[in-house]
Order: sequence, then C-alpha cells, then structure tokens
Amino acid sequence: MIAKKYRRRKTTPRKTLLEVVDIDNRVVGLMPKEEVHEQQLMHRSVLVLLYNTEKKLYIQKRSSRKLQYPGCWDLSANGHVLAFETPKEAAIRELQEELGIAVSNVNLVHNIPACTETEFEFVSLFSAGVSHQVPQPNPRDVIRGVFVEGHELDYLVRTFADQFTPGVHYFWSCGLLFQ
Repeated sequence: MIAKKYRRRKTTPRKTLLEVVDIDNRVVGLMPKEEVHEQQLMHRSVLVLLYNTEKKLYIQKRSSRKLQYPGCWDLSANGHVLAFETPKEAAIRELQEELGIAVSNVNLVHNIPACTETEFEFVSLFSAGVSHQVPQPNPRDVIRGVFVEGHELDYLVRTFADQFTPGVHYFWSCGLLFQ
C-alpha cells in the first residue's frame, strides 16, 4: 500500500479588513488594515471610556508591540472599525477584547472627522458608562491600566505629555473625559 503524500498548504495570516471611506464617511471599498495605513486612506476607529463606581476613568498603557504609540497611555479601549461593523459594535468588541468587559450598549460622546492629525481616521468616542466589572487587560494589547480621577489625569497629561496618545490629549483638551 502506498501512502498518499499530502502537501501542507502554507497558511497565511488572516488579514484584518477595514472599510475605506470617502470624505463624507461613506464606504468606497475594503482593504487590509496594513495597506489602508500604508496608503493613508480614510477609515474608521473608536475610543471607549469606562468608569468605575467612583466615577474614575480607566486608562490603559498600550503594549510595546503596538505599531502606533507603543507604551503610551491611552483611553480605556480603542481600535479600528472592522469591515461590515458599525462603530458602536466595534466599541463593544474592543472593550471585550482589550479589557474583558462585556457590555450590551455604549453611548456616542463625540465624532472627529478624518484628517492628518487623526491619521486619516474618522474617530468616534463612546462611553460605556459606569461598570462594576473589573478590567482584565489582554497582555497582547495592554501592559496595565489604572482608574484615575479628573484632577489626576489633568496632572499626568500636563506633566508627562509625551507619554499619552493624541486621542487622550484631544478629548482631555475638549473636556469630554469627565462630564
């Protein structure tokens, strides 16, 4: 009996597809995330705010493996809006993936249009409100996290400005993090 030889198919990593959008935030196509960033095409992302019962905001220290702002402090959760996903669905997914926090709803706080400062991302800021759940940071995305009060974040951003992402700076300067 002759054994059949099977050729192992080379597996390629699954590429994350993003929706490329136009200046009016309308979908015009799908492309892998890496190509979208490389070509500086407009797309969507989300940032999420999570508070504890003391109304302190959770901030996370980004993994040093992140391509953008490695090791910097960021808002509670963040990420790209994937193909065929709404920004609200992305916000809920990112909270679960990055912090292990399961919520059924988030509220839109603010939108920023795509521009060079946002790296061509239409950014939606959501709030998950107050949670009794304890964040369990995913080490692939987050080094650690802490809950801070408004005056603490104010001090940290002013004193250690270079250690915070542009998103933190922008929403902090707009007064949207503690309402």
